[in-house]
Amino acid sequence: MQVVMNFILEGIEYMVYETHGYVPGPAGIELLGSRRYGLGADRILLLSNVQKQTVFEVFTSDGEAAAASEKDYLILKYYLEQNVLGKDTAQDRLLDTDVVKNIYDVAGTDILSCEVHLTDNFIGRMQAADDKQSNASAMENKSA
Repeated sequence: MQVVMNFILEGIEYMVYETHGYVPGPAGIELLGSRRYGLGADRILLLSNVQKQTVFEVFTSDGEAAAASEKDYLILKYYLEQNVLGKDTAQDRLLDTDVVKNIYDVAGTDILSCEVHLTDNFIGRMQAADDKQSNASAMENKSA
């Protein structure tokens, strides 16, 4: 079982998925972001290697990679402060990446959150969707 955090900021739903082992591909992320078959979110923030040098990727609900916005970084900072590193370390970690120049302070920002547990069965469905997409791509490349 894995835990994801969902946040709502200014009407946009963000899902923070801290990977442990399995890193979902586009099909798995699309399933996760689907409001019909998965949990649903407008933006999926995928984190890996959080305790060392954080790798941060952003996806839309349909599994497409997207450029990180200031609000994505605000949600990332809030998540790291609340769940992983503490306020000072989260700020240092984000500034160390030299990507974020001006993130406004999280204090005073209305961010709603909830914790969601992904079952092993659902993670298996995500992996199967990724495998199916990977196999289809491999077959497409062979025929080309």
